[in-house]
Amino acid sequence: MWFSRVQSDDRRLVLTESAIDALSYAALFPDVEDRTRYASLGGRPSARQMGLVQATIARLPGTEIVAAFDADDAGRKLVEVIREAVTSVASRTGRSDLILKAQLPTIEQEDWNQVLQNAVLILHNTDLTITTGLDQIGLEIG
Repeated sequence: MWFSRVQSDDRRLVLTESAIDALSYAALFPDVEDRTRYASLGGRPSARQMGLVQATIARLPGTEIVAAFDADDAGRKLVEVIREAVTSVASRTGRSDLILKAQLPTIEQEDWNQVLQNAVLILHNTDLTITTGLDQIGLEIG
């Protein structure tokens, strides 16, 4: 299991299957306030890992948990595992402010690193022309 740095004013927890997916998700959906912590489960979590996830959720100062797993059957099952964990934490602690959001890539079988790589490829193959007043500056990326 991998965790990003933790700050006392974090408001959101993003859970992914791998550390590279967490970093890719952070690049795709940056938190300008820098109040998001990230954790990767390394695939199907063990009972001990789920205990860590539940403890992290229980101590999270914020309220939003994002299940950002792969767009496949395993990812959808992990969403349900996290839903159960959030429900368990809420009933055990009395927290009624927890919000679970599931966010999976839109293309089946993709993970967040593949989404980021595809986004970079699109940008890499794009010609940009920037017009400023009477001057025209051509900028080609690639």
